[in-house]
Amino acid sequence: MSSVPSLFLHKYSDFLINNLNPHQADDLQKVEDGLALFQEGMIQDVFVEKNFIMASVYDEEKFNCLFHTHLFSLNTCSCNQKLCKHMVACFFSMYSERDNANQWIAEWKSHHDFEEKNETQTVATQSSSRETDLYQQWIDLTDKLFEKEILSNKSMAPYLLNLHGLVLAKKLMIYHGAGYEYQKLFQIVVNVRLLERLLDWFISSRYSYQEIEDMCGQLMDAIYANIETVTPQLPKPLPFSYDPICEKLRGNVRELLFLQGAFDRTVLRIYWLLWQNLFQQKKLREEELEFAERAAAKSNPNSSWRVAYSFHLLMSGQVKQAIEAIESADAKQFVYVLDYMFYFVERNEWISAERLAPTFIQNVKKYMEQADNPWRFMSYVDSIFERISEQTSSFDLHEQVLIKMLPYSRQRLANLYFEWKEYGRMLDFLQVSGFWQPSTEQLRIIQKEAPECLLPYYHREVVQAIERKNRKSYKEAVRYLKKLRTIYKKLKKETTWEYYLENLLEETKRLRAFQEEIQRGKLIYVEDQAVRS
Repeated sequence: MSSVPSLFLHKYSDFLINNLNPHQADDLQKVEDGLALFQEGMIQDVFVEKNFIMASVYDEEKFNCLFHTHLFSLNTCSCNQKLCKHMVACFFSMYSERDNANQWIAEWKSHHDFEEKNETQTVATQSSSRETDLYQQWIDLTDKLFEKEILSNKSMAPYLLNLHGLVLAKKLMIYHGAGYEYQKLFQIVVNVRLLERLLDWFISSRYSYQEIEDMCGQLMDAIYANIETVTPQLPKPLPFSYDPICEKLRGNVRELLFLQGAFDRTVLRIYWLLWQNLFQQKKLREEELEFAERAAAKSNPNSSWRVAYSFHLLMSGQVKQAIEAIESADAKQFVYVLDYMFYFVERNEWISAERLAPTFIQNVKKYMEQADNPWRFMSYVDSIFERISEQTSSFDLHEQVLIKMLPYSRQRLANLYFEWKEYGRMLDFLQVSGFWQPSTEQLRIIQKEAPECLLPYYHREVVQAIERKNRKSYKEAVRYLKKLRTIYKKLKKETTWEYYLENLLEETKRLRAFQEEIQRGKLIYVEDQAVRS
């Protein structure tokens, strides 16, 4: 037997547990017949290729089963049943390589409530069934359009997929067949399903993930924007009629993380967005936390499930454990600590946000190196730290993170010093960085509020202008000298000014052009100059 992915077995096991009921005669018969076929050795030719698993079952005649490792709705058997005893038999054959099939059956039975169902359904049960059917209609609609627009062209290049996908996403967003009550929820469901089908297409595509990300970014941004825009528009609190739909949607959102490859960051953002704003039932969150813990434990450090587990720990209030979980993931995943800070900022939980800041600052340099747009990343980080510092007076943290993000944060750091009225630090920083000059308005304000801070700045400007040794730079030096004279007078230090100017004239006596500009600027009298000659 070829090696069957552990994650597939784990997911398909949950799928069977949730979709087969031991108190339903047909379901129980499928499991018993499947176990018998497995125990009789009727499963042969199990073959794994990419995201498909193929197996043959001999049950009086040969039946071929095809399993999709991520999208179980695509599973088929040549007996033409959606979920049959042949598929169950194949599952037991694959499952037995790692665990005991009889033990699985015991767990399956214990999972379900053994009380007999009432002969007559309650109104709530009827409603649940109706909403579940509605959900399936939405999924079928998305699949039908996807197959028509995308899968019908088997050799579609990623740039064409991007265009066709954008058209398809727009069609789904303006579709009004779901009814007014469910329109927003419908839009979330179809966008999640569209994303699921696209991720599956990416996995089986002959194009590399980098090529796909380069050419399909616009489509993925549109899907994320659709979900992000619609989610806040859902009614609050959510109607009870949404519960069965959310229960089904939860499964599709979970599937997204198993389709890892391209656009992992976008997928995780959607996953967390929906778990924050849509799946708010305590029971669902507890179940997902438990599932994420198991999936993370079985996955590699770069797996999206490591991050998802950290998400759920954070939402459950286990901040320390959330950080530990993200630290156990691949180093590039640690950037999500910034999202955690934003999560607390949006909830006005300033102390928790401040607690995460030092950890983020320690790692921010490597994120800058990985960022597609370092300037935009810097601006986002700055906006979060600005809000935290305003609420907690932790200004040193804001300064530290901007220093770590140099050179992209040079102008922002200088302006921050100005806002804090740290004029001396601002001017010293600008002099050292050599990148940016204070504005005329800033210089005016500093001269009014703290003129002594400008003395080192203008002294340096004079020296640098003279060193350029041309008529234009000498004129600049004279302008700075006039500003120095004004400041020294304001500080009542005229004697210091006169001593400084005298020494400067002596040091530059061979620079005739500069001496002429000094006279033209009326910094000295001509007769004084004659005496010096």
